[in-house]
Amino acid sequence: MTKTFSVTVYPEPLSGEYLTVSDALNQVLDMIEALERSESIEGSDRKIVWRLTEAHTNSPPFTLVAEPYPVRPDMSVAMEAGRVSGILSKDVGNLLNGQVGGVVFDALPALKRIIGRNTKHIARTEVLISGKEAFIIRPQNARMAMAAIERAEIAERESAPDWTRTEFGTVEGEISGLTRWNGKPALDIIERLSEKKFTCVLSDELSEKVGPEHKWNEVWDGRRVHITGALYYNADGDLKRADASEFEEVPWTDVSVNDLKSLDVLGEKTMQEHLDEIRGEAFG
Repeated sequence: MTKTFSVTVYPEPLSGEYLTVSDALNQVLDMIEALERSESIEGSDRKIVWRLTEAHTNSPPFTLVAEPYPVRPDMSVAMEAGRVSGILSKDVGNLLNGQVGGVVFDALPALKRIIGRNTKHIARTEVLISGKEAFIIRPQNARMAMAAIERAEIAERESAPDWTRTEFGTVEGEISGLTRWNGKPALDIIERLSEKKFTCVLSDELSEKVGPEHKWNEVWDGRRVHITGALYYNADGDLKRADASEFEEVPWTDVSVNDLKSLDVLGEKTMQEHLDEIRGEAFG
């Protein structure tokens, strides 16, 4: 027997007779995303793909029906589809009872959006999986689920380490553009190690030293520089801003492969002698 997965979305009567296109389609798309992520946990390969077999509006609800198909023709999908849909059904049931623990983490953002819509403009969302009892999301149990999710998010934030700090030091990066910060001249910099962008705010003296604004992009785009000054890190430990007191260009150096091959990094030792020295074995 072919297993089907159907989602029916009903409008909130006080919001009008019909669903908005955004609410109807996004509710269905998020439910399918949650279903897919319940299978593809932590980036694992998916064995099935859900294909649209039916969609209609029997005014006013909107219904979509999907069926599982194998990613490879030689695969059987019945058992996998049953397992995955069972995970989703269990997770939604737990959330509607106010329990967040054990819910597939990758599916949680989509489930949060689904439940959130049911506290506003959607009267209820019904999900029917063939061979299983339907689960229904209503505003009452949706509000309980949202409160549980928010409590879990607060607890996670409170338990996470806070790496917010300010240091005085030097950072190396590549200039990617010209900008302004609170009315002050600034540069967008790609930090060398993390390859993440941060804002480098220039003092009046330093901006004069660097040159006129209209020439910055022309002269400095793509240049590698050392920035010295106050470095501001966010809670995740990412560098977000630097108040530069010094600004030094680091010229690119072209080195040929032959030059690298000629370097004697072992100090005339053999590889084994070098390893023995590092491990302390050369000294007994």
